[in-house]
Amino acid sequence: TVLNSERAKEERAFVESMGQTVVRELLYGNEKIDSAGFTGFMPRLNTLYTGIKDSNVMSAGTVSGGDGASVLVVDWGQDGAHLIYPRDGERVGGEPGLAGRRVEAFSDPRDIEDDEGRRFLGFITELHWLVGLSIEDQRHVGRLANVDVSDANLASPTQGNLHDKMIDLLTQMPSADGFQRVIYVPRVLEAAWLKQLQNRPNVWLSMKEYHDKQMLHFYGHPVRSVDAMSIAESTVS
Repeated sequence: TVLNSERAKEERAFVESMGQTVVRELLYGNEKIDSAGFTGFMPRLNTLYTGIKDSNVMSAGTVSGGDGASVLVVDWGQDGAHLIYPRDGERVGGEPGLAGRRVEAFSDPRDIEDDEGRRFLGFITELHWLVGLSIEDQRHVGRLANVDVSDANLASPTQGNLHDKMIDLLTQMPSADGFQRVIYVPRVLEAAWLKQLQNRPNVWLSMKEYHDKQMLHFYGHPVRSVDAMSIAESTVS
């Protein structure tokens, strides 16, 4: 029906918003600040590498102008990094969901009050997602921090080519055998990376299929751009 179609369209927007919220939590969430969330990658990787027992965090250099960003490398797998959720799904008033998610759409209209106190009849859909992040072995996550975004987009960046720093980071991490290693970057760094790498012969960059799409790969690992990655990060020291 037209009503169900319109309702499904409205719900998709909220589902997308929930997905973006979880992505932001995966990156920057800090349960010490927001107990309703969970601690993501960046707060766990907030100190530069100084010894073998430390996480793999390296600095690209000095950032000026407040436009610092990071490249995040994650080895997804049971012995690396993985999401966690209730074993039986999410059971808040309904059936088990998928990976902690559940969407419950009430069929009857309810009395609703908007932000200005006006009441009306409307349909309610509840979205639930119980999810968290577990890093079993901190060696299997890495961060290249303090990347100056504006500098990286120059023809001759003073910080040097991103791919040189990435080689240092990847060779510091253990083998990715048995894991799904993925490299995450903000879109502006993906563009800078392509500009830098196309200006010199290299064996590091390639376009390969990943999840049925042609995607940039570095050293054989997919590079995924993430809108939620900040380009105004604090300096990591």
